[in-house]
Amino acid sequence: MSIVITGNPGVGKHTLAARLSESLGRSMLDISSAAARLGATGGADGSYIDVDMLQDMLPDHMDADAIVVGHLAPYVIKRSQVERALILRRSPYELERVYDGRGYDDEKSSQNLQSEILDVVAYDAVAAFGEDLTSQIDVTGRSIPAVHDMAVCILKDHVAGDSVDWLLLVQKNGDLQRYFVY
Repeated sequence: MSIVITGNPGVGKHTLAARLSESLGRSMLDISSAAARLGATGGADGSYIDVDMLQDMLPDHMDADAIVVGHLAPYVIKRSQVERALILRRSPYELERVYDGRGYDDEKSSQNLQSEILDVVAYDAVAAFGEDLTSQIDVTGRSIPAVHDMAVCILKDHVAGDSVDWLLLVQKNGDLQRYFVY
């Protein structure tokens, strides 16, 4: 059974997956890379991923105990393949700086920030894998080793993980219009 690491862009999924792969001695499978390798991409720049095609093809190309990483995990991995799913979360205030550093345009940044604030990936992961298999980790202000240690505790000791509510934080800070202006 696989360990799934998911979350919005910029939360540290690949960094954590690489560390867990090394410390747990498991292979790592990047969903986006697998999609490109398996021909499940499209669009002029190859950025479109056919999730239905990938969902059908992926099980034949992943180790049973792999660490599977990607924001598309809830849409392409079946619950029966999942040992645990870790949902990485990051404060929208911190994520905004990450996206600026990556050079995201305003639309891409806004869509991803709204997704994080509204718990879209978290909700979809829980819907796909169940509450019993999912845990959230708030990576905000945490070092990579601290996030790794938290993940290991969740995986080995079945601790609950973090409770995250960015919408409440954004509302409390009076920033709803900052992130949700149309």
